[in-house]
Amino acid sequence: TTTTSTVGYTLNGSGGVIVATGGTDTTTNLSYTGVLAAPAGATVVTPLTTLLAANSSLSAADLKSALGLTVDPLTFNPYATGVNTADALIAEGAAAQVNTILTNVAVSVNGASAGAVSLADSVSAVATKLAAQVVDQAAALKANPTAGTLNLTSDTVLNTLVTNVKTAVQSKVTLSDADFSTALTTTKATNTTISNVVSTKGSISTISSTLKTAQGN
Repeated sequence: TTTTSTVGYTLNGSGGVIVATGGTDTTTNLSYTGVLAAPAGATVVTPLTTLLAANSSLSAADLKSALGLTVDPLTFNPYATGVNTADALIAEGAAAQVNTILTNVAVSVNGASAGAVSLADSVSAVATKLAAQVVDQAAALKANPTAGTLNLTSDTVLNTLVTNVKTAVQSKVTLSDADFSTALTTTKATNTTISNVVSTKGSISTISSTLKTAQGN
């Protein structure tokens, strides 16, 4: 099916993972070439729901706590009319950071493998491993409420992710850290800017501009 201009959609049947690709990214108004997913029952398809679809061990509640969300990631649309602007900013900030990671790291896998790992499989590998890190952070928070949320600008978090992704695709291609150096530099810079927008109570439009700039437009 094709979404409406307000990102609405209607699906026939029930059950199964929802997959979205192609079209125009309404955040940046640029062509979208990535792959997003959501578990059955979700009413939105976002980078956040992509993590939930990729790893069944990750619950919506754990995603919410590990990323510091104030809304249900399976249903919340930050661009919907009448939503709380503070909730929308936090949710869109987290989604934008996750999307930056999924896009940059997956493109690196796909490119460095010369297509041996498809873009869809690359996104799936990155989403699965990032979701596992979210699961671990949620567990840490349950054990220690002061553990904090998962820092998506952290060198440790990003480097650990790359290590895990390299292992996940090693049956198809052997990748080195150098294959991800540009992606990690860009990701850290973009996600730091997004984090600053959220912490200073900026706007969703500024996040959109940040993503658009990061994509070279």
